[in-house]
Amino acid sequence: MRELISGRPLNTNADGVFRRVSGSCMKSLCAMALVFWVVAIPCAAEALSVQALVDRNRISEQESLELRLVMTDGEGEVDVSPIKDFRVAYRGRSSSVRIVNTQMTREIHLMYTLTPLRSGTLVIPSLTVRSGQETVRTDPVTIQVSKATGSSGSGDLLMVASVSEARPWAGQEIAYTFRFLAGTKVFSARYQKPSFDGFTVREADGQKEYSSVVNGRSYTVTEVTYLLTPLRSGSLTIEPGILTCEVADPSSSSRPRSPFGSFFEDPFFSGTRTVTRSVRSEAIPVTVRALPEYKGPGTFSGLMGTFELKASLEDREVRVGDSVTLTLTLEGTGNVPDAPEPAFRKPEWAKVYPDDPEESVTRDAVGTKGRKTFRFALVPVEEGAFTLGPFAYTVFDPKAGEYRELTFRALSMNVLPSSEGGTTTLPSLTLSTGESILSPKKRVVRTGQDILSIRKDLEVLRHGWRMNLRLFMVGLLFPPLVYLGVMSLTRARRRSLSARDHMALRARILLKEAGNAGNSGKDRDTLTLLYRALVSAVLSVGGRAGESLTYDEARDLLGACGVSDEDTRQVLSLLVRIDEARYGGTPPEAGVGRLHEEVSRVVRTMTGRRT
Repeated sequence: MRELISGRPLNTNADGVFRRVSGSCMKSLCAMALVFWVVAIPCAAEALSVQALVDRNRISEQESLELRLVMTDGEGEVDVSPIKDFRVAYRGRSSSVRIVNTQMTREIHLMYTLTPLRSGTLVIPSLTVRSGQETVRTDPVTIQVSKATGSSGSGDLLMVASVSEARPWAGQEIAYTFRFLAGTKVFSARYQKPSFDGFTVREADGQKEYSSVVNGRSYTVTEVTYLLTPLRSGSLTIEPGILTCEVADPSSSSRPRSPFGSFFEDPFFSGTRTVTRSVRSEAIPVTVRALPEYKGPGTFSGLMGTFELKASLEDREVRVGDSVTLTLTLEGTGNVPDAPEPAFRKPEWAKVYPDDPEESVTRDAVGTKGRKTFRFALVPVEEGAFTLGPFAYTVFDPKAGEYRELTFRALSMNVLPSSEGGTTTLPSLTLSTGESILSPKKRVVRTGQDILSIRKDLEVLRHGWRMNLRLFMVGLLFPPLVYLGVMSLTRARRRSLSARDHMALRARILLKEAGNAGNSGKDRDTLTLLYRALVSAVLSVGGRAGESLTYDEARDLLGACGVSDEDTRQVLSLLVRIDEARYGGTPPEAGVGRLHEEVSRVVRTMTGRRT
């Protein structure tokens, strides 16, 4: 009664609880605001800054240097295309966060390996980094490059390049072969072939690997051949090819050898220190001779090489109106795929129907070899004894340096009268029923009654069965009820998914989105989605949720879950290649589509193993 008279509420305990809860919430909000003010505001106030750092400023032609781009308080897209005096290879990225006196600084490091293209004073120009509307440029860096003591490498690594013909004719195919000789174990070898300006380029089938002894030392040789065709006459130069690889640091060679064999000798797993080495081949000058003027009969076919021409008839005796096949085959070494249709006089006594040519070629260190086949269907329209041909090609022989005529003798053919008798000079104009195509059409007579229903009375309008209203409502509501039930079960299942299943499902969804982005031509979005899908698949194997992983974390996680060493290397290799394509400014060698196929195969394998 006293509480009512004084005007205070009856539930004093509830009021106290409310005040305590409100005070606790206010303290939490104040703490969050303080953290935001101390941490977020200083970071937002800082602008993006970028530095270009190198590990050394003096190198030789056979060495490489490391370029490190350090982005502070932000992240942006780097354009490395202005670097013209070096070959650029993306090596990876790392990030770090530091908090000093309530001041947070975030740094992102992008690493590149630069291999000089020549000696002298070279400059890494100012590079542009764009972050939204903001643009930042780095300072240029000067590098002194001295001439190497060996022209094609020395000691453990050698590089040799050669051409099959230093004075080819314009349009003549030549072989460019490079050989990489390794006297020690190498890792992560990356070959950057010359640009081959002034040539068309086809890679020969496969590459060779064998052992060789040079100056009493054994080397493992890798040999790759490219087939080049000069497009113009004059002096051309094939630029040096550059191969960059990792070799074991000699200073760490005193460490005890691993008892687990060569697999764990890989520096990625054993922790062995490595150094980056590069070797380059010599530039090769090529003098391209112009073809002599052709003054012979007919037309030059454009073929260059050694060839043989053959011709054959399916049957030498045929009746008027029947079909017979003429086959012409060109075989030899040279630009076989470029062969046009052989020249021969088309007969007036037959109709000629050419078929699509067929070709079968192989490419090796000798050049392009194979055959090209032309087929023609002949339909005689006159009887008698006739000849086809002769058949001829005008080709250029590079070895002899002159034009030559390839000929094959004329083929005789006997055309008999048609089996129906008489001589047919034109295709028949009669149908199989004997009716002439040119005869007048018959008049269409409308019958009228045959297009009407047989039943014409009102009985056809009566319903044979009436649906109950209650059954109709059930049928009407059944589909949405089923849909709502399925959606409820799906949501309940998603809520009950473990972290492992959730990341596996997420990997598949991201992979599908990457395919859609690739079909739309959005390569950068495709690479980002592929990276996220691969990381999600790795996390699903370990039963963890997250957004990103470092290379070391991915390796440790897959190893702890029992994934094979070969699969682990494949996953890490894909992560490195995707990062190179995303941040290195160069597309993957095999294309984004090929990269998508490899990631799809790995994601399906990893998520299928664990779900």
